[in-house]
Amino acid sequence: LSIFILLQFKAFSQVETIPADNYIYDFLKNLSVKGIISNYDDMVLPLSKRNIINFLNEAEKRKLLLSDNEKEQLEKFRIKLDIEKSNDAVNLTDILPGEIRSFLEKNKAKYLYSYKDSSLNLYTNPILENDFIYSQNEHGTTNLVSYGLKMYGSYSDWFGFYVSASNGYQSGNRMVAELDQAVNQSFTFNNTRINYFDNTEGYARIEKGNIGLEIGRERVLWGRGINKLIISNNAPVFDFIKFNAVFGIFTIDFLHGWLTQPVFRTYDSSLNNYVQNKNPKYIAASRFGINLSNNVSFGVSQVIIYANRPIELAYLNPFLFLESAQRSLNDLDNSFLAFDARYKIINGLELSSIINFDD
Repeated sequence: LSIFILLQFKAFSQVETIPADNYIYDFLKNLSVKGIISNYDDMVLPLSKRNIINFLNEAEKRKLLLSDNEKEQLEKFRIKLDIEKSNDAVNLTDILPGEIRSFLEKNKAKYLYSYKDSSLNLYTNPILENDFIYSQNEHGTTNLVSYGLKMYGSYSDWFGFYVSASNGYQSGNRMVAELDQAVNQSFTFNNTRINYFDNTEGYARIEKGNIGLEIGRERVLWGRGINKLIISNNAPVFDFIKFNAVFGIFTIDFLHGWLTQPVFRTYDSSLNNYVQNKNPKYIAASRFGINLSNNVSFGVSQVIIYANRPIELAYLNPFLFLESAQRSLNDLDNSFLAFDARYKIINGLELSSIINFDD
């Protein structure tokens, strides 16, 4: 049983991505299966706000086909993403204490602080979360409080950035607290054994036309279905560089990520002491996709896991057959090949599948 209370204002610039675990993707997937929007594919997430807005605008044009609940959700997303030009955002910093209730009830995008001019957009939002968890198996409860700040920004229509930093405090049963993914993956909480857990994410992203390039740290999902087969929601957030492009019916996605390995201790005779070290570990993935129509698409993903040496230049090339490349590098690495397909039989019924081959 989990009781979750969240106070968090969100803003998005045109270039930046919308978090991969945001429920807007479930909404868009539903509209895609029903035939309300076209050319939507959630094989690799997250997507940029520009793409999301295009899908929401398409849904707005076909609003008569939506249910009352879907119409309500669509309107909420359009407000949150500040799509309506006439819908001026409101800032918490601009109101008096007695106007808090009016601020929360306003049907507009809400920020702690925002700044806009002809070329620069900047948004700042607080993070304040309280998560109370009861576990019958562990016979205990825990309370998790997180606080911090997020900042989003974009320059012109081609550059966007995002930074988030938060700290958290845990009280109650520590084993129950580890049911929360963020706490379970926190080095501070698990290795120092103190009741705090911190987190930071951020990236810089360039997007021009149908080509995007990003360097950063945020949640990435890769695969079909609820539990993504290649990179799922169970994996910790990691640092990466990412490239994506669309050329007509063809799509290319590429990612190179820096993974974390356990720390080990070695004895340094010059220092007469033990020192901590960790070996490097990386993931490289690319996908070539073909969208034959709004109803049929398929793709091929190749993945390499390698470790204990510097970065291989071959694995930074999105236009390369990675399995052949790793064999030419003395066949040291673990490679995968995955085939995915999506077929919408009729509006309301879609089949999707992914098959993964491990060498």
